[in-house]
This record gives sequence, structure tokens and C-alpha cells, in this order.
Amino acid sequence: MTSEDLVRGVVRIWSEGDTPAIVGTGVMVAPGLVLTCAHVVARAWGEASDFEEGLDRAVRIDLPTKAPGVWRDAVVTHWLPRRPAPGGAYDLAGLRFTPGHDDVGAPLPLVVDDAPWGKTCRVFGFPAGRPDGSYASGVLRDVLANGWTLVKGGPEAREFTRPGFSGGPVVTDAGVVGLLTEGDADVRVREAVMIPVRTILAAWPELHRRLGRSPYPGLAAFTAADAAYFRGRADAADEITSALAAPPHLVVLTGPSGSGKSSLLAAGVVPRLVAPSGVGATPWRPLVWTPGPAPFPAFARALLRAEHPGVDPVRLSVEAARLASDLDSGR
Repeated sequence: MTSEDLVRGVVRIWSEGDTPAIVGTGVMVAPGLVLTCAHVVARAWGEASDFEEGLDRAVRIDLPTKAPGVWRDAVVTHWLPRRPAPGGAYDLAGLRFTPGHDDVGAPLPLVVDDAPWGKTCRVFGFPAGRPDGSYASGVLRDVLANGWTLVKGGPEAREFTRPGFSGGPVVTDAGVVGLLTEGDADVRVREAVMIPVRTILAAWPELHRRLGRSPYPGLAAFTAADAAYFRGRADAADEITSALAAPPHLVVLTGPSGSGKSSLLAAGVVPRLVAPSGVGATPWRPLVWTPGPAPFPAFARALLRAEHPGVDPVRLSVEAARLASDLDSGR
């Protein structure tokens, strides 16, 4: 995602009154739909950050690249106040442009990232004194106890502890992975937290339906559930499937990291094995496992779980150790 795409997809949220000021940032996620933090909207109204009665109220916004200073009303259609809830589904506000104002902006792609650790990110927002916006950079860590994700900032990350960044997009190369919600009060800590996209979509099913399924999973690998969207590797998938059908029914796929091995197997080969097209062909039962530092024990546990769903954990450990020993010795 380019910086130009990013700034076209954000809105500024303004306070009410005779001397309005920018109080936070919002993200265009679909035509006419904006996502931000509930506490940002509450601040715009002059209410407490945990204000409860937000539904159906209007808030003033503008589009800084399309029509700066031309205020538009957006109505709150989804409201989860800043009150801790299971899974981190709180401090979220969904806004819909009023009729006639929903044909502007450039929605940004939302991306679910289940392995965020170590990925670099950018944050964009409108802190005080920066009406045209500002950036901060950081590195994603992982999920916290409340379901949100920690962002560790770089040297200039004290920026995103400032209020105007709240509700702004946290962006990786794949797209928007979350909304920044708050930074540590001590700027020397250089840490902030974001609400990840998975939590947002779970909390707002209407948004999930509105967005539909993107055929591009970003930098994540395709899975078997993505088979309908997987294109361009049919010949390779057919070749591997045919090779597996012949003795010794073993194929080793190698290639550089990031070349698409996992996607080819999961979204190309596995669906062909599970539902073979040949007359009289026998469906395969796929087993996906990660070798890790101890491949034989990992394989043994995965195999036993597939063969005996719900097996007692103690029995699983004993049987897996015995099978792993047999595999390691070649028996």
C-alpha cells in the first residue's frame, strides 16, 4: 500500500462547537463506511471516553485529501463503548455517511494477520499541530490478554501516544491490520496498542458481509478454504497430485522461502486430493502439521489426533512417544 493510498483512505474527526478541532482519525473501510475508536467519537461530542449512548448520533468529519474543511455528517451505526469486553471487542465505532455524502473517499483494504510478531508497520493520524497528518513507525508484537495487539515503536514513536493518532490505521505491506487505540502515557516507553482486524470483523458481522471476500490474502499463504480464489498454479498442482497417485505416493516440494509452496499445497493440491476428479478415485484425508525442532513427535501427535479425535491427553502423549520412537528408528 502506497502512502498516497493511505492518506486518501482516512478521515479527520472533529469536535463540536464554535471552534472545532481535530480529535482523532477514522479509516474508510467500504464505500460510505468509516471505522474508528468509540472514545474518539465520544471526545468529539465532549463526552467521557466510556460514553454508552452513541448509536444513531451524528459526528462531524472531513476528508483531508478530497475536500479539506468541508464538514460532513456521519451517523454512528455500530457502537462498542470503551469498556473491557471478552476478546477485545470494545472501543469501536462504525460510521455511515449521510445520504449524498457516500460517494467519496478510497476505502483501504483490511487484512487479518494471525502471525504479526516482528512485522514493521506504519501508523497515520492527525495529532495536535499536524492538521495534514503525521506518521510513526513501529514493529508489531502479539496479542495481549484483552485481545488487542502490542505495537513497539521506533525512536519517533512518542508521536502515536498523542490523541490525534487514535482511530488511525496500523498498516503493513499487506494492508490495514488494525486500529491504533491508545499509547502508553509515558512517551519514553514508546508502546501503543491496536485493535486487530480479526477482532473488528468478529465484533461487526455486517462489516464482514459488506466487505466480502478479497481474492488476495496479502502476504499470508492461501489455505484450502481459498481454493476458489487460487489461480495460476493449476499445472503444478495437477503434476503433484498425479505423482502422489503413483507409488511410492511421496512427493517432496522444495523452494525458496516465500515462493508459494504452502499456498500451492493447501489451495492447489489438497482440494484435488480431497475431492479427486478421476472415476473411482479414492479421496485422501489431508493432515497438516509443522515439523518444528522435533518433527517425529509433532507428526506422531498430529497423526494420532486425526485417527482418534478426542483422545485422552495422557494416552495421546504415551502413544505419540511410542510412535515417534518407531518413526525415528525407521520401524
